[in-house]
Amino acid sequence: VDSRGTMAARALVTRTLARCPSGRALSALTRAKRFYKEVSVVEVAHEGGVLHGVRLDGRPLRTPAKRTLALASRPLALAVAQEWEAQRPFILPHMMPLMTLATTTIDQIPTIRSQIEESMLVYFQSDTVCFRSPDGEDARLKAAEARCWDPLLAWFNRRFGTRVRATDGLELCLADDDLAAVGDYLDEQTGEAIAALDMLTVSCKSFVIAAALLEGELSAEQACAAARVAEDAQIDEWGLAEGSHDIDIEDLRIRVAASSVFAKLSADPSLPLSVEVEARPCSQAGPG
Repeated sequence: VDSRGTMAARALVTRTLARCPSGRALSALTRAKRFYKEVSVVEVAHEGGVLHGVRLDGRPLRTPAKRTLALASRPLALAVAQEWEAQRPFILPHMMPLMTLATTTIDQIPTIRSQIEESMLVYFQSDTVCFRSPDGEDARLKAAEARCWDPLLAWFNRRFGTRVRATDGLELCLADDDLAAVGDYLDEQTGEAIAALDMLTVSCKSFVIAAALLEGELSAEQACAAARVAEDAQIDEWGLAEGSHDIDIEDLRIRVAASSVFAKLSADPSLPLSVEVEARPCSQAGPG
């Protein structure tokens, strides 16, 4: 990878790979050996201006749909290139979340955007942030849910003009206007933002958390904490199960961090690639 931004991209991917336990590696039957020697980033002529593509031994990197991968953000292209550079000795697609987001934007958003948005609306109707422990159950968990999720839900209602209320029942009652507000928001987003929101919503099981991160209300670290309130309470009481809890935690961190980086660099290609994530408790509002 060429010089400018390389060290930052390398740091991001190195931290990502270091967090992913080896047990998540694909089996020998489903993984391919690295077939290239050099990875580079080059400028790609485009009718709307100059884009940045990734090359493997000088050949254009293509998406699963055989389209040339070209990005508006040079730092983002460098980060994708570093994901490919880090594939040794096997190519592990699940170790390349930025590549996944880029190909989703290029291949899927133009053709199935409406289905992706509808899927996020379905998640919103069963949003983790809105479902609370019933009275009489674990008091500590119920307090943790209120401490973390009440300010988040209040922010969401202010931002979207909705009246979403938490429930300890089995069904969340949403007004048509609430769904319409979220639908309108999704319609306004770029393809890159939709790809990031979709990964965040699925990973966090919450559109509220996904939107808060994309809008800058939460940091990546806070979003992970908000998504894991119940799981972390279980760990506090029963301990961490190695090979299960630890893998889930790091997988979530990777997906959330990658989505945040992808969305920010896509929104403003002039931004430098940042690899610093500030860890703060869920109860502290704002991304810092």
